Amino acid sequence: MLVYDVARLMRRHFATQMAWSGLGQSSWRLLVHVARQPGLRAADLAEIMELQPISVSRVLDGLVRSELIERRADSQDRRAWRLFATRKARPLIARMEDLATETRELAMTGLRPEDRSTLLRALAVARDNMSRAGRDSPRSKARPRPE
Repeated sequence: MLVYDVARLMRRHFATQMAWSGLGQSSWRLLVHVARQPGLRAADLAEIMELQPISVSRVLDGLVRSELIERRADSQDRRAWRLFATRKARPLIARMEDLATETRELAMTGLRPEDRSTLLRALAVARDNMSRAGRDSPRSKARPRPE
């Protein structure tokens, strides 16, 4: 629960710092994912963000209307759109990155550099372990039908 509490408090702090933008958490999370991975499809984004595709679509519509995201036709699949952050979004994304850095620094206040490194390494190991467990779990594989 400690990791969950720290993550929740960091998100809350970041959300408070982002209030000026008028964007909600889903919007700024989506915008960051698109900025970091230009050309994502909405379906990929829904999976990454662990949201229903309809929810992602609604948030995307708002960001497109705000001219922060643009949809471009997918050259491989006529039914799909690729997502890209616009030039208008760049200053906002840069500010979000600064706020994220400030939030991380606040969370790490009082930790010695070597303790920070140890914490980050430990969290990376935990993330990798859980990613592997998710891929390898029986629930992630197709279940046989009862006969």
